[in-house]
Amino acid sequence: MEPKRAKELTLRVLSGERLPQADEEWLLGWFRQHSEARDAFLADEETDSLLQCLARLSIGEDDFVQTTLRKVIPGSASASGGDSVAALDAGVAAASLDTSAARPAPSPSRKPKPFRTFRKSLTIVVTCASVVLMVSVGWLVWVGWEHAIREDRAPARIDGDGGADPPRPIPGFAALTETDDARWDSPRSKGDRLGTETLRLRQGAAWIRFDSGTVMCLTGPAVLDLRTGNEVNLDRGSLNVEVPPPAVGFTVTTPVGRVIDLGTEFDVSVEDSGTTTTFVRRGKVAFEPRREGELPGKPIELTAEGLDRAVSSLPDIVAPVLPVSTVVDGEQGRFLGVISAEGKTMEFRTREAFRDCQTRVFKHLRETPAAFSRQWSTMVEASAHSSVGGSTSSGMGSVSMGSSGGATSRSITVSENGKTVSITERSDTGITITIVQTVHGKPKTTVFRAANVAELKKTPEAYELYQRHFGQ
Repeated sequence: MEPKRAKELTLRVLSGERLPQADEEWLLGWFRQHSEARDAFLADEETDSLLQCLARLSIGEDDFVQTTLRKVIPGSASASGGDSVAALDAGVAAASLDTSAARPAPSPSRKPKPFRTFRKSLTIVVTCASVVLMVSVGWLVWVGWEHAIREDRAPARIDGDGGADPPRPIPGFAALTETDDARWDSPRSKGDRLGTETLRLRQGAAWIRFDSGTVMCLTGPAVLDLRTGNEVNLDRGSLNVEVPPPAVGFTVTTPVGRVIDLGTEFDVSVEDSGTTTTFVRRGKVAFEPRREGELPGKPIELTAEGLDRAVSSLPDIVAPVLPVSTVVDGEQGRFLGVISAEGKTMEFRTREAFRDCQTRVFKHLRETPAAFSRQWSTMVEASAHSSVGGSTSSGMGSVSMGSSGGATSRSITVSENGKTVSITERSDTGITITIVQTVHGKPKTTVFRAANVAELKKTPEAYELYQRHFGQ
């Protein structure tokens, strides 16, 4: 592939085309590595330049002949060009005309001596002039290209006022520095400059260095959108990112969130489903759970010494609003569960509470997707105003679980639509639902009791509350 590309770029240069900066730099690098190709190119360039030079000469054919004649014909230096040519024409005509019968015409093999002398002198002068011209142009071409190859840039043009042109800006904001068994959807080569574009890597690995100093290794199959010199979007595949202090804030977005560097080395991988795994190797990052087009949830800080791995996903449900579920793990079994949607976030410190809430959230989402946004706001508000104490948050109130005297129990308290609903379920005494609300300015308390769920179904209002918050 590289020899083919070098041949193509060489032909473009010889045709007079101005190469883009990236192609020019690549071709110069190729010539440095392949001296035979460089020598062949310079020879072709020299020949091409000589041919073009004849068409660009500022003097015409007549002027060239006249100038040459003035140098080879004695006494013509003081005469004008037109007089010298006229005198020569007259002399040649006189020598070649048969003006006397007694004087035989010269044979072709024995031309008059003055004419032979002139032709011989003219041939020598023209030959010498051609040799000098070829050597001079060839030397200039060689020196110019050697300088460009040695300096990795074209010689600077000098303005009329004596100042050099400022260097041309380098396109893009990153460069492809290395590859390993990489196969792309479109041709890519080591040294290519990269700007705002999409990279599709079928297999292998590729290293990208940003002008800010950030170094990234992309592993395929992968689809990566380069947005700016400080942000990329990973739609699929894996990244390893090393960010130096001057580039702190480098961001990797995914279908379920944004990973914002805080000075570190970290990995990000995205599955076809959009599920994103973030792992911190050094330093720390902030992960913002979010679905594309929605407000980000509360940032989650990941550190190499603490909670260092986060797995975020969306439910496999079609709905206007989709909550992002994030499970964060760390050393010694540390855990954090987070559910985020529309910029609102709920956190859980135990896996049981997280799974319990996630089950209920998905249930509401499947049953009433159009109303989920309002239900979600109510759940988050109720959770924020509940007294958690020693209990674990379920995201729908304050849930307490425990056992006493061999009996198990659980309870929840939720505030919604101006009501406070408390539900207690014990294996020995059954289910108790208490509703406290204000009616005509006065508090009203309603209590429902049932030995089990089957009995609770006889009271639709109580059963609906039980189903909504306990999901059974």
